[in-house]
Amino acid sequence: MLSLLLIPATFITVAYFYQSNGMSDKKKIATFFEIAKICVQHKGELQYPIFIKEIKDDISMNYVYKLPLGVPSQLIQKLAEVLEEGLYKPVKISFHQRELHIRVFKQQIPEIWNWSKDLLKEHTWRVMMGKALDKHVYHDFEKTPHMCVSGMTRFGKTVFLKNVMTSLILQQSQHVSFFIIDLKEGLEFSPYKNLSQVIEIAENPEQALEMLAKVREKMVKQIEVMKKSYFTNIIDTSIKERCFIIVDEGANLCP
Repeated sequence: MLSLLLIPATFITVAYFYQSNGMSDKKKIATFFEIAKICVQHKGELQYPIFIKEIKDDISMNYVYKLPLGVPSQLIQKLAEVLEEGLYKPVKISFHQRELHIRVFKQQIPEIWNWSKDLLKEHTWRVMMGKALDKHVYHDFEKTPHMCVSGMTRFGKTVFLKNVMTSLILQQSQHVSFFIIDLKEGLEFSPYKNLSQVIEIAENPEQALEMLAKVREKMVKQIEVMKKSYFTNIIDTSIKERCFIIVDEGANLCP
């Protein structure tokens, strides 16, 4: 175990050296295998991962290697972070039947990019969350009907909630409705009060209590209808309508 813990420190030291070296990524990876001893000993010989092929796409280069039997998984799992240091590029590692895939990306995850209607998933309850190295990340409210957003002040929590709300309205304008608890005295969400999808906006804890009582009445009626038909989950019914409760500055509800 001690030898496994010592490898990353050595690996990172060498990685920084190769950042300024003109060596290709493929050669750097092979060198890292040797330095970090990503290998097994068989009949007196050291066996390293064998290069099979490389697969290029618009955003990355995928280097595929055949792993020798017996390479510790703990060792391979440390590779991604260390390779990123050495290649100075984002790296994702995956396994497929003794094949090691090292996917080296051309660019980092962007800090900002332009929104467009192409990001919408029409007639679904999937909303854009962000962007990963190789895909857009969505949240599906049909699979996970709840979401908690946390972060420091001015880090974009409310803006994100507005984006989620806007996406849902654009995708399901006839079937979505909102009860909004805006505990900034309605400052953030009051501009949306005239939208047909916005049922009510509460601006303080007292109004929020009254609103939630109304929502509960609505829920109880819906549950009674579902019980008569022996349904336990709304997604199994023909009901298309979905009601969302958005709470901004939820900490203000705590005594």
